[in-house]
Amino acid sequence: MDVDLLEVRYSSLERLIDDLRGTGAVNSAAGRPTGLTGRGRWQAFENALRADLGAEPLTVTVELVFGQAWSTGGQAGPVPADGVARIAAEDLARTARKGRSGDT
Repeated sequence: MDVDLLEVRYSSLERLIDDLRGTGAVNSAAGRPTGLTGRGRWQAFENALRADLGAEPLTVTVELVFGQAWSTGGQAGPVPADGVARIAAEDLARTARKGRSGDT
């Protein structure tokens, strides 16, 4: 495992929100209340943030985690010519769900 910290500075809250939305970081929970942050409440949040930061940029620190694993076999299909097996994150999530439910 390897971990790196990436610090990103935003000139405005709008740019940060645009980046978050661009990565798909949204609340997609079905049935979630949509009115928790109305315009007035959002404006109060922005004003408080700006008062706290002043002219400083909005700084966000992101932790990047890198990992790798080895296996003694059991891989479905042929091994690629470069010897590197690539596993999609979706496949890992599917495997983890099977393990939690007791399925094999």
